Amino acid sequence: NSGNGYAFELQSAARDNTLPVEGGPNTETAYSTTSFVIDYATPTIAISQPAHLSFFRSLSTLLGTATDYIVGNEGGGIPSGLDIIQLDLMDSDRVPAQFWNFAGGAWQTAYASTTLAGAVNWSKASLPSPADWAVGRTSATFVLRARAADKAGNNTLYVLTQSTFTLDLVEPDSSVSVPSPAQEGADLNSLASIEGLAYDFTAGISTVQIRIQQDSAGGQTGGCTDMPNNDKFWNGLSWQVGETWLGVNTIVGATWTFASASVGFIPQCFYVIKSSAADNAGNGESSFGSRRFRFTPPSAATTITSPPNSPVRYQQSLSVIEGTAVNSVSLQL
Repeated sequence: NSGNGYAFELQSAARDNTLPVEGGPNTETAYSTTSFVIDYATPTIAISQPAHLSFFRSLSTLLGTATDYIVGNEGGGIPSGLDIIQLDLMDSDRVPAQFWNFAGGAWQTAYASTTLAGAVNWSKASLPSPADWAVGRTSATFVLRARAADKAGNNTLYVLTQSTFTLDLVEPDSSVSVPSPAQEGADLNSLASIEGLAYDFTAGISTVQIRIQQDSAGGQTGGCTDMPNNDKFWNGLSWQVGETWLGVNTIVGATWTFASASVGFIPQCFYVIKSSAADNAGNGESSFGSRRFRFTPPSAATTITSPPNSPVRYQQSLSVIEGTAVNSVSLQL
């Protein structure tokens, strides 16, 4: 065991039985020499793509890493080096399970694998086409296994390195719940937050974005005073030409929320909100959630608090006039 990781050189020499009186013995001068390395350490291998328990909608290349080294550099620390890497790919949802024939480019019931030259960073293409991954399904589970062997004959076991991953071709779905469906086309006097729901039953929701658009001129039927911004989109600071999607602030379970108190809604103008979700497999939504409403904040109102509106309205002097104003942008006395 103490020879692990060391390089050795073996030499042999022969001597005959010629008697000394006859000039012997004769000794070989051209030695026979051989060198070798003792390595009984197992190499390691890892799969980086696809990651274990990940989801995908398309996959064209398998990626991973492998090493052959003496653990802790014990002994001489000299490995024999990687020799080969072997992979097999199984469609575990089909009965019976199917194996991918990398050379033939097809699934088959009989076991199949592929062999690569040993490399620290390995890759393998020749994978199924999108149609071959799906085989008429929108979701399926696959298992990729990998093992490595070094030049001394040490090898890992398939059971130690495998990645289970899932095909997901189903689009996520999102909707707008605040404003509610009952408020479609209705008047809203405030909108502190926009809220909704997003679902994906395989890979799970990754992101939700919304688009806030001031309706077109043809849709402004309520006396909108901001016609130059019709058809423009809110970019988080102002209205702009060109579509803009904004990430929501929170996603908790199936509920998403966007803080909209700072959006520049203009009184009596109609607005259209769209929502779009993406899942962890990279599927996006093609039919967006939607809600249309008119922003109609309460009318401006003022009150005078000083001088007070008392029965006696005589003042010897008046240094300040005070009051309150609600929903006002200007004030006249």
